[in-house]
Amino acid sequence: MLMLLGCCTTIPFIEGPSENLKIIPGGIGDVRPYFGDLRLVTSDDSEAVFLLASCGCGDWRVLIQPHDGSPQEQFAIHFYNESGDYADPGDVLAYGKDETLPAEFSAILQQDPGLLDGRVINGDTKFLVSAVRGDAHATVTACGMCHLGDNPIHPLPAEHPTKYLTDPTVCLECHTAG
Repeated sequence: MLMLLGCCTTIPFIEGPSENLKIIPGGIGDVRPYFGDLRLVTSDDSEAVFLLASCGCGDWRVLIQPHDGSPQEQFAIHFYNESGDYADPGDVLAYGKDETLPAEFSAILQQDPGLLDGRVINGDTKFLVSAVRGDAHATVTACGMCHLGDNPIHPLPAEHPTKYLTDPTVCLECHTAG
């Protein structure tokens, strides 16, 4: 009879910041948003729109808008590097966790080329995410995801004209982004 004995190690799907990394107060220097797609680890098909955006004052958020019409989810993240200086170029770790959803996000953000590759756990579902830095002035998707619809970060005030709720692409007719 042959017996195989061994030790199994579980490799975490998402890793948070290690002890040698420091939080970057205020986030990263280039505050342009990152746009991408979320896909299941077992599929190449996009399951949701992904946005990583600054909401001002160093508050950065992950926003996930599922294609199936489920409500948008969003939660805060922070950036980490070895120096803790927002002006340092190079790669940084973006990480956030929200126990109430529950959701967790971890990604390497390549600041110089403006690329992001990471992972998201939302409930029991594991996703991969790829995103690129965009321009908030040209891509008004960020306006809609942050201010309109289900679970926005900063909902429009009650006195805001309601006609803009039906077409977020008209935001820049009255407002400037940035």
